[in-house]
Amino acid sequence: MEPSNIGPHGNVYLEDYQQVSGDTPLLPFRKTAADFWSPNACRNTTVLGYAYPETQRWQYPSDQTYQRAATSAISTLYAGRTRLQLTTPAVAATTTAAATAFGESLAGNNNTFTEWTIDTQAVASKLPPTFVVGFSFVGLFQSDPGVDVGSWMVLMPDDDDDDDDDMRRSLLLGPHAEKVLHGTTSITSHLIDLVNAGKLDSLDVVDVVPYLRDYLSCNVFTVSWGGLCT
Repeated sequence: MEPSNIGPHGNVYLEDYQQVSGDTPLLPFRKTAADFWSPNACRNTTVLGYAYPETQRWQYPSDQTYQRAATSAISTLYAGRTRLQLTTPAVAATTTAAATAFGESLAGNNNTFTEWTIDTQAVASKLPPTFVVGFSFVGLFQSDPGVDVGSWMVLMPDDDDDDDDDMRRSLLLGPHAEKVLHGTTSITSHLIDLVNAGKLDSLDVVDVVPYLRDYLSCNVFTVSWGGLCT
């Protein structure tokens, strides 16, 4: 957890605009009679008396092998659609599997491919506390349906007094301080679908970038701004 200013989103335990970090006490969770847990203190769940099958560090000879095993487990459990698209169905040795278009391009590229993500940044003061950025591939014609390819969501409590909020932020953070929010949305599985449908030649930059310029769209959905803002 990197040090960060929480802005106007304090609560009963944290002051507005407080700087928090991995060492900030996690009230009200006591570690001892005189001390509280912090994010850094409980990063390893064994200190709380338990571990998951994939987080048993003592099963590995080094931190590096443990981290590799954990990364592999996460990929296996949560890669989802992209992983299914990469899996070749088991067939008898005497038969030939019908490869997908992406499978053929993958085999011809040493079984490697480029992972595509949308990295989003937004200045917190320019948007309401809660908003959703939806990403889609638009159709070639206006009548063509779009394809939802992911979203980035920020959920924060609303602040009723915007004037007081601006004044406090200016005093505590400085007039030029701006909190930048970051989001990441993977669109690789949707691009693989396009390759398999014959609408995209490959996941290479030369093919994907022109496609994204022509067809990638984003919309910002908010409540306080009355719905949709493109």
